[in-house]
Amino acid sequence: MDHFSTDRLTAERLNQDHLADLVALHLDAEVSRYLGGVRSAEATKTYLDVNMDHWDRRLRPLGAANEGRRVRRAGGHQAHPRG
Repeated sequence: MDHFSTDRLTAERLNQDHLADLVALHLDAEVSRYLGGVRSAEATKTYLDVNMDHWDRRLRPLGAANEGRRVRRAGGHQAHPRG
């Protein structure tokens, strides 16, 4: 699945079109303090490439969600339960 929607939310797979928004998000010190710190544009490009590759390999994506006012990050990860 590359996207889904509800009445208030549209979420889609990360792609190169999101790079400029992610760079702005990752350069915002107030926001980035909750995301592990400020990332340069180059580091954000690497971040995007890694997460797009992760989607392709694992189908456990990080996605971009837009409520019409703000771009937010949302994501999941693969869990490895024991036993």
